[in-house]
Amino acid sequence: MKQLIKLIWVAGNLFIDVSWVWLLLNRIDLFTWKHFTILSLWHVILHFVSGVHYEIFRKSRFKEVGYWFVVWLIGVVGSYVFLRYHQWLDPFMFIELAFLYLIVGLVWKIGFLTLIRQLEKRGIVRHTTLLVGNGGSARSMLNALKNWGLWKSYKPIGWISVNGDVRKDNGDLPWLGTLNDLPKLIQKHHVEEIYISTEPNDYRTVSRVIQAAAPYKVIIRARPDEFDILKGAVRVFHPFQEPLIFLFPIQMPYWQQVIKRLIDIIASMVGLIALSPLMAFIAFMVKLSSPGPVIYKQVRLGKFGKPFNLYKFRSMYVDAEKDGPQLAKEEDPRITPWGKVMRKWRIDELPQLWNVLKGDMSLVGPRPERPYFVEKILKKAPHYILLFSVKPGITSMGVLRFGYASTLEELVKRLRYDLIYLENMSLWLDLKLLLYTLYVVFKGKGK
Repeated sequence: MKQLIKLIWVAGNLFIDVSWVWLLLNRIDLFTWKHFTILSLWHVILHFVSGVHYEIFRKSRFKEVGYWFVVWLIGVVGSYVFLRYHQWLDPFMFIELAFLYLIVGLVWKIGFLTLIRQLEKRGIVRHTTLLVGNGGSARSMLNALKNWGLWKSYKPIGWISVNGDVRKDNGDLPWLGTLNDLPKLIQKHHVEEIYISTEPNDYRTVSRVIQAAAPYKVIIRARPDEFDILKGAVRVFHPFQEPLIFLFPIQMPYWQQVIKRLIDIIASMVGLIALSPLMAFIAFMVKLSSPGPVIYKQVRLGKFGKPFNLYKFRSMYVDAEKDGPQLAKEEDPRITPWGKVMRKWRIDELPQLWNVLKGDMSLVGPRPERPYFVEKILKKAPHYILLFSVKPGITSMGVLRFGYASTLEELVKRLRYDLIYLENMSLWLDLKLLLYTLYVVFKGKGK
């Protein structure tokens, strides 16, 4: 049912775009398949970038109207400029058709999203839900959800306990296990949403849930305490909805996420081509500096904790970690003479442009760490798992503000800056971090 609804939603938006282009070109007697294809792609791409196909069961009708107005305005202005270049247009006729396009789009979007809400209210469309807490708190959360108008859209499969509480007397809600069982329950039941109901300030439980659910696309919500309310972390989209914190959110709007990825692709391709002479020289110097491979490959953890191979120009001797994983330190004897030069100017990171092009990394994002160190960090700072909600980056706020860490304690301290980045993600912030990175590189402040 859900897949069919998504298909109808996307097809309806595409049909409106294509139909308007068809009507417009025939009305001005300028129909050619070339013009039709170009203008249709123009509107379809704008719709895609706006996130029209993204999370349709959780879209706000008010926000969607706002997005549609922006998409419509950019689309019709672009179409007018394109057609005006090819022949004279009657502006009044064009405005008439443009407003018809606007009204039809508004009716479709508001109408279809309203239909989805009605299907949810009647329980025809349901979202698999799991509750986390103890007997009493899970029951309390369940009762709170029942008081909301969209209660029938939830499909609670049961609850799992936190502190070894295995009581099964929770009314109609079956006990399914403990936090240790969370990953297999998510996979088995295709859980879409998790609701955490624990004691205030029980951040350890919240962190454990986030850690267990990190590899899966699951929405996590929790009841707030007073501090969460004061810092503005609580989101309410309906006056009768239970006030909740949305965990694991990506603050960057979807259209900015699309543009961020496009920038990553274009910049990495241009960088690999434009810097190829420099990279060839670096490779030659690495080969001269000491025996061993030119490119050093190392396993790091990326988005959702997925392992990937990170590439760097080798700056250390081949047997640098014969005694086990170690972080680089000031005046580290394992670093080759040429490696010190590369690290000072951070040119050893250039091969990571390939990681960016592949999609393992982004230009800007929290620095990825090795599984060995991630395991140790999580014991000291479980909230490190939040960094897995986004792609890691070549540069980050943590690296710029704190620098490269040489101890586990420094890694934990650097974490706070990367968490600040998560809360403030935007294309503008990415641009500023990239400019500051270039400043640091040109100043030769690496280590």
